[in-house]
Amino acid sequence: NHFEVKGEVTDIKLLKNKDGKPRGVAFVGFSEKNLEEELVKYFDKNYLKTSKIQVEVAKPQGDPSIKPWNSKTPEDSKTSGTTSAPPDPEDCDPSRLFLRNLPYTVTREDIEELFVPFGAIEEISLPFDSQKHRPKGFAYVKFQATESAVEAFEKLDRSVFKGRLLHIIQAKKRPTPIIEPKGTSSYKKTLSIRLKELAKDPSNWNTLFLNQDTVAAAAASKQHLSKGEFVDTENEDLAVKMAMAETQVLEEVRKWMTAQGINASAFQGDRSSALRSNTVLIAKNLPPKVSVSDVQEVFGRYGGLGRVCMPPSHTIAIVEYLEEGHAKNAMDRLAYAQIRGAPLYLEWAPLNTFEKSYELPEVETKTQTSTLFVKNLNFETQEEALKVHMEQAGSVKTVKIVKNKGMPCGYGFVEYQTEKAASKALRNLNNSILDGHALKVSEAKTAVITPSKRPREEPQEDSDNRTKITVKNLAFEATKEELWDLFYNFGEIKSVRIPQKYSGGHRGFGFVDFVSREDALKAKESLQNTHLYGRKLVLEWSQEESTFSALKNKVQT
Repeated sequence: NHFEVKGEVTDIKLLKNKDGKPRGVAFVGFSEKNLEEELVKYFDKNYLKTSKIQVEVAKPQGDPSIKPWNSKTPEDSKTSGTTSAPPDPEDCDPSRLFLRNLPYTVTREDIEELFVPFGAIEEISLPFDSQKHRPKGFAYVKFQATESAVEAFEKLDRSVFKGRLLHIIQAKKRPTPIIEPKGTSSYKKTLSIRLKELAKDPSNWNTLFLNQDTVAAAAASKQHLSKGEFVDTENEDLAVKMAMAETQVLEEVRKWMTAQGINASAFQGDRSSALRSNTVLIAKNLPPKVSVSDVQEVFGRYGGLGRVCMPPSHTIAIVEYLEEGHAKNAMDRLAYAQIRGAPLYLEWAPLNTFEKSYELPEVETKTQTSTLFVKNLNFETQEEALKVHMEQAGSVKTVKIVKNKGMPCGYGFVEYQTEKAASKALRNLNNSILDGHALKVSEAKTAVITPSKRPREEPQEDSDNRTKITVKNLAFEATKEELWDLFYNFGEIKSVRIPQKYSGGHRGFGFVDFVSREDALKAKESLQNTHLYGRKLVLEWSQEESTFSALKNKVQT
């Protein structure tokens, strides 16, 4: 927490001796570059708890001015950090590198920016933890030329990347996916393997190919016909009818793409020369009645999924994977796989299929880590002002300033919607100024307990058999007969009553009692937004009239 006030800390290494005792020396890595002078100026000769610390910029490994801690040579010290044995050269790919000790906040773009100066990159694989929604801390980079991989290794191994010491070794060859095609005969197995190879050829792709059976089912459903009635073999213009149906479905798909934030223009033009995504697949030739959950179940077996989209006609599906390797595995295994008797056609979606990149959902939490304790508040500070100030770090759920006999105590609690927002506030808003006071922000030991408003006690609508409805906001022009005629459309009525005034005219409300509960429910739901003589009817279930005065009024009316 001491160093996080000036930026995101990605690595902390505390040096220890043989006995496991700290040497009093540590290395702290920050994700941002070119902040060394500012950090040293801020932290040097500062106090960490009760100790005055000295801070300086760390020197890169291999610097001749570094004094060794022991008698090991620089070569020995470089190899001592490698805990696992290097892979067998026969199993290695000379153009593929394995990166480890990466920060969990690293992105594919960060890795590409670091390695692209050394040559053309063929593939970047960043394994992703689907449960924790973050990278696993290692990655693979494959170059088109072996010379580029060698140069990148020599220049970047043991260098500082995003505040952490980057370890690079030669990676093993990418394993060939084991595909067990279905089929008992050798011909079917050979054909299945050949089709899977053809699936990788862009010249065979047709981005918006639709299963004609699914098109017929969608068009028939829209016209309220059965598929057999729509596809009438005696119809002479059946081919034209099917072509027009496909045209309408495709137009609906394009409109759906625009509404879902999918770049429809990316699906137009020359498909052979279009750049393709490495994580988004298009699933085509889907049989009728395949749902989004069915697609998620099939594709989710091969890795974590991002977005899975399907138009209302259920003719195609767009599937996004969180990791490139999982998407390629799904492409290898699911191309031409049978789904309800129809072969599944797959192709890589055009680049920039989605207008916005996928954002991992922030998981709401009720743990204490989302609640912060704020002290040194100005006695004049109000809860609303504290909320506005703390919302600089994220969405605030509740704010509570503790008071004693109506007087503020100078401290309070702030509960955020997510742990991420609370961590950001702890890092950025500690020692921030509000109403002339420097706030002291720390993690709360106890959660905020906000008393909720006492709910209005209303009987459960479905827990009794009441049939009487109270009609409020009734226009004074309305009569008992008109109220009867209005509600009679929904079932048999037992009675209708409109209480009258002593001076004449009614009181502006009435009661309608139905014979059955079902008819009363139907009337209440249907007439909830209806206007009578320009006034909106307000319908509620009637309370039982058990008091003497209520019964007396009922007899008089």
